[in-house]
Amino acid sequence: MDFNMRRLIFILFLALIYTETMSIEKIDSLENLLKNNLTYSEKLNVYFELIDTYLDTDIQKSFELIKKIEKTIKSSDSKAKLQLQLFTGIAYGKSGEFDKSNSIFNEVINQSKKLNTEEFLARTYLNMGLNYLRVGFIDKATDNINLAEKYAKKYNNINILAFINIGQGLIMRAKDKCDESIKYFFSAEKYFKSKNDLDNLATVYVNLSSCLAKSNLDEGMKYLIESIKINEKLNKLSNLAISYHNLGALYFEKKDYQESIKWLEKSLEIKQKMNNQIGIATTCLAIGEVYFSIKNYGKAQKYLNDALKILEPSQSLSLLMNTYQMLDSLNQKTKNYKKAHEYLNRYYEIQNKLNEVEKSKVVENLNMKYEIANKEKENAQLKRKYDKQYYISTIVIIAAGFIALLSVMLFIKNRNKKKTNKLLTLNKNIIEAKNAELANLNEELSLINDKLKESNLQKDKFFSIVSHDLRSPVSSMYQLIELMVRDYKNMTEEDKIESLECIQYSAKNTFDLIQNLLTWSRSQLNKIEFNPQLVNAFDMVALTISFIKPVADAKGISIINKVDTKEEILIDKEMISTVVRNLVSNSIKFTNPGGKITINIENSDNNNKIFSVKDTGVGIPDKIAETLFVIGSTISTLGTNDEQGTGLGLLLCKEFVEKHNGKIWLESEVGKGTTFYFTVN
Repeated sequence: MDFNMRRLIFILFLALIYTETMSIEKIDSLENLLKNNLTYSEKLNVYFELIDTYLDTDIQKSFELIKKIEKTIKSSDSKAKLQLQLFTGIAYGKSGEFDKSNSIFNEVINQSKKLNTEEFLARTYLNMGLNYLRVGFIDKATDNINLAEKYAKKYNNINILAFINIGQGLIMRAKDKCDESIKYFFSAEKYFKSKNDLDNLATVYVNLSSCLAKSNLDEGMKYLIESIKINEKLNKLSNLAISYHNLGALYFEKKDYQESIKWLEKSLEIKQKMNNQIGIATTCLAIGEVYFSIKNYGKAQKYLNDALKILEPSQSLSLLMNTYQMLDSLNQKTKNYKKAHEYLNRYYEIQNKLNEVEKSKVVENLNMKYEIANKEKENAQLKRKYDKQYYISTIVIIAAGFIALLSVMLFIKNRNKKKTNKLLTLNKNIIEAKNAELANLNEELSLINDKLKESNLQKDKFFSIVSHDLRSPVSSMYQLIELMVRDYKNMTEEDKIESLECIQYSAKNTFDLIQNLLTWSRSQLNKIEFNPQLVNAFDMVALTISFIKPVADAKGISIINKVDTKEEILIDKEMISTVVRNLVSNSIKFTNPGGKITINIENSDNNNKIFSVKDTGVGIPDKIAETLFVIGSTISTLGTNDEQGTGLGLLLCKEFVEKHNGKIWLESEVGKGTTFYFTVN
């Protein structure tokens, strides 16, 4: 797969501008201060400075100190607790655990709003935005940094606004809008110069250099060297590692590969001392690219593999995509086409995932509009019903008043208590009847609401399948065909046959998915007629098995039909055949090669027929089993040979069984196998 090499090596670090930079003293000096007789507040301030220093030098020690301080904070000191939570989120972010970091930041945001301590919001949103920026979710990064700017302006926090300018500059850089990025960086530079804040000024310079270098390498290098001078003076190891990495990148741009490797290795040495895993992976990726450029494929492979070991368990999707991209190119150069295709597939999987995130926002907006329209419709219906109820209530009140008045008049006139009681009873019956009518109307509204929710779940399931599950096999076929067209002449016969088998497998997955999707869609539209007839159950099961036997044979799985050859049963043949086919296909998917699947029919106590499909597969955990037949909660799990599915087949089974006034359930033991049962009446 061809790509622009500069795009990969020039991943200039998003110099993290976490906004907890306090005055930094030497660690031993801060620890000596703790030995003095300090007040509670003074002691906390020293601890917080120590954490901030460790965040720059030793992440593990920062975690240890956070855990220690948790025990010393007073239960009533909510601000100190929030400050410590914020530090914890920053530490996880610097460790590359972005999901965990953002989860903590969300907790800080919720607590800040609850405790009315909104001064924490600007810093928290800024750091969360930077996390999203590092994993490549630009839109989410933009949303959070814009919220940070809103709260910083609300509290007139000029210091935070300067950091936000750096964040906005990084976003513009990620969007390849360098002119706008440079404006934000210069704005931040002006503020930090006025405060003589060398630490953060160096951060501005290292990011500014990445933009300027795009059009003028020498200009970019000038700012980068200035950043290195400041960081060496302040002994800021983490920032030095970033600057050395970027200097190596600039020498790569100048095609001075030996000098590039020299600075990248210096950066790597610092990151290894600090145990900065994501930083190590980024620099290994860059060194691997330099060796690739000078055709030293052995060393390139080593560094790229080192990067891959770190990035695959992480959430750094953009870096992982770059690594897969490099490994695809490397394996093509070394004529290992199978490996090249494997890495290319992984690259497209992540790309699809990122696309899904963007598309989910569009779907979310559509859903929001759809829900608003439904709410407006519901409100209109409720208003009409309320008006009707209001008119009914008014009439009832008037009628009641009239009857009461009449009753009094009759009482005064005739002194007839019996007649008066009769009228009062009639009045009570009228009111009770109207109340019952109102209760019925409320029940109707509840039913309408339930139907709307069910409709939404069905719509969401359909969107999920069309936008994701249908894309994967088609995308796989396209990539394989693209690879064959490009490298056909260089491929061996074995490679060609292997690629064609992969295409055949993807095509079958696509066909099976479309078949289930069309059947499910027709079922939702009530276009499948229920047509029960007397059929020979053994023959029906045997015919169904014949359709899927080749798949079972390919895995060495035997299918046994234990149905009585004389068993006759009144069913819709097409529906029950579909149920059996989906259940057996599911068993094949989760049964290891050499396993066994058994199909049987027995009589229940109430003369219903009980179908069973029993396998010797891997079994299903209870948590997953509970969700299998619930629309909107279905989970697609890879089979024993990485077969894919959507969970749609089991939903079809449930619908078709219920049309026979039956029910479907399962019994499973992990590691031993699963038996699906369903009844027909």
